[in-house]
Amino acid sequence: MGKIFAIIGGLLVTVIVAGIAFTIHETGVRDAKKHPAVFDFAAKDVDTVTIEGPDATQLTLRRSGGGWTLTDLDDFPAEARKVDDMLARLLQVERHLPVASDPQALIGFKLADDDFERRLTLSGGGKTLATVYIGTPEGPRQVHLRLAGEDTGYSVHFGLYDASVDNDDWFDRGFLQVAKQDIAAIQVNGLRLASDAAAAEGWRLDPAPVDGDEAPALDAKAADRLAGLLAELRVESFRADEAQPDYALDTPQLTLTMTRRDGKAVTYLLGRGDLQKDFSLKVSTRPEHFRLSVYAATKLLHAAARDALLPPAGDHHAAARVTDKAAVSSHN
Repeated sequence: MGKIFAIIGGLLVTVIVAGIAFTIHETGVRDAKKHPAVFDFAAKDVDTVTIEGPDATQLTLRRSGGGWTLTDLDDFPAEARKVDDMLARLLQVERHLPVASDPQALIGFKLADDDFERRLTLSGGGKTLATVYIGTPEGPRQVHLRLAGEDTGYSVHFGLYDASVDNDDWFDRGFLQVAKQDIAAIQVNGLRLASDAAAAEGWRLDPAPVDGDEAPALDAKAADRLAGLLAELRVESFRADEAQPDYALDTPQLTLTMTRRDGKAVTYLLGRGDLQKDFSLKVSTRPEHFRLSVYAATKLLHAAARDALLPPAGDHHAAARVTDKAAVSSHN
């Protein structure tokens, strides 16, 4: 008898679970029909995004290889993760709450064809996949949106700042970064530092000092520290393409050339004409000028100093402490 009750109990549990699963499925189907997606394509189908804002501001992002570039800036590398995140958020928005369905209301929500906060054109394979208007925001993550060709606007989960028309918000600030192990040589302050796995800390002077030479020896840890700063360097923003007097790049505080193992070389010029401002950076691989923070620039200057790389004998650790302390003090 107990076995029969156990079987009946098992059947009842199965029926109840099946009923719950069916209810959840039906609810999901109804919700999907209630709030259909705005877009019917995936992010992988998009290879070009044009973002327009008020006052004819505009920029274009284009997929290039495994990343994205800013076409208006001579295909400057964009921060791929940020572009991909923006597309993912945009393409998953749903038609939740209708907010406007007549021309006057669309104008009020800034969703008109000629009056909008943003107009995004998504293209792929040479074809326009969708044009979408983004209007007034309701909060940090809520805006009004309308698809071109439709009369109704909706309140959707998306941020107006996610579709910035400022190049500074999209460019890859780490475009100069390189794996430290890929740095073959650094030329600075009359020295050439060569990466050498057989040398102490992996760095040596090139040419190597002659035996019996009284010149200070290279502090290999200091050389490695300099290589690390170059490997992780991030700029702050763009500056005007044409050099300005306050960039002080005619008399730079630092001139440095880093050569990669593939033979490519980048020369850095670092200047600062106004002590109240950040540093200016010019690199040989780009036509633009960049802003570098006082903190980052000061650490680089101290690490590249000749007396930091060739400290007096027995003073290697002291030189390292002075370098780090000076960088932090300047930042504060």
